[in-house]
Amino acid sequence: MMFQGKTIFDASFDVYADNYHQVRPGYPMQMYNDIRSSCGITKGSRLLEIGAGSGIATAQLAKFDCEIVGVEPGSQLAAIARKETEQ
Repeated sequence: MMFQGKTIFDASFDVYADNYHQVRPGYPMQMYNDIRSSCGITKGSRLLEIGAGSGIATAQLAKFDCEIVGVEPGSQLAAIARKETEQ
């Protein structure tokens, strides 16, 4: 896909992944608690996160002791997400 002469990933947050991760605010903990209760997430639940970005939400969701598969097409963002979610 082209975007003003560049591929879509050249025009996305992936190009600025480190900066994005440093300045991107997290989400309020109440949001995660709402997701947990609304979706019935328990220890051992399996989640699919589409568009995991740099793993900001992934790291918080992992605190619920569930298994998460994150899909992130941006290679730089995915690298940060892997680092942020190492055990």
